[in-house]
Amino acid sequence: MNVASKPLQNAPLIEALFEVKWALENPAPNIEIDPHYKFLLGRLFERLQNRYPEHEPLPTSVIPDHLAAHTIQHRFRTAKGAWPLVQVGPGILTVNETDKYTWGDFQRNAQEVFSKLFEAHPKPEELKVTNLLLRYINAIEFDYGHNNILGLVAQELKTSVSFLPALFQGNAVGSNPVKLDCHATFPSRDPAGVVHIRFATGHKDKIPALIWELIFETHQDELPALPHDFAAWMTAAHQILADWFFKLMTGELERRFLPHE
Repeated sequence: MNVASKPLQNAPLIEALFEVKWALENPAPNIEIDPHYKFLLGRLFERLQNRYPEHEPLPTSVIPDHLAAHTIQHRFRTAKGAWPLVQVGPGILTVNETDKYTWGDFQRNAQEVFSKLFEAHPKPEELKVTNLLLRYINAIEFDYGHNNILGLVAQELKTSVSFLPALFQGNAVGSNPVKLDCHATFPSRDPAGVVHIRFATGHKDKIPALIWELIFETHQDELPALPHDFAAWMTAAHQILADWFFKLMTGELERRFLPHE
């Protein structure tokens, strides 16, 4: 079995997210609008309502269009409070899933919604995608208020983040950080884009935790031919993130989250 396809028990995943952004028009300085947004929103809901019948307008939906560039304003859910969901705003669309995530279902959902975005757009030839993003947010419960979170990152995730020991000598400053936010970005050739990795302190269900994110992102100049090559991009982006995920998990975390044979 390919390591990227291993099933997980009690997976550390908080949320999986696919995001697409497209270009907006600039009728005046510092103003960005999507002239097709209102029409697109209605046509998209028509195409999604069999799968996502629950419409949830967000508080941001009252923001004037010229101030709402790339701001999520509406959600479409499979049922009230249920996941997966689709989010839409001027120039932005996301597909989100939580702990019921499986790659096969998530991939099919994202590809279907992406296709319907182009179907629903009144002038698809004017839909100029500027950004594709695949993001996984994971959490490992850890009391970083009383334990060294840098040790957790080094021991469990094989990633060293360290500070000069002399910084904490001769003063009353503790060496265990009470907050962490470490972000690095690496270039990718195939598919073209970048891989982001982030470690940060946070919470999962109100319990202190290490939050670690893996993101693949492709910007405008490196995008494949869309919508035709979207499925290939998503598959390739996922393969890289899954490979990184299981390499980071090798050892104790893998034993904790993988099923016992």
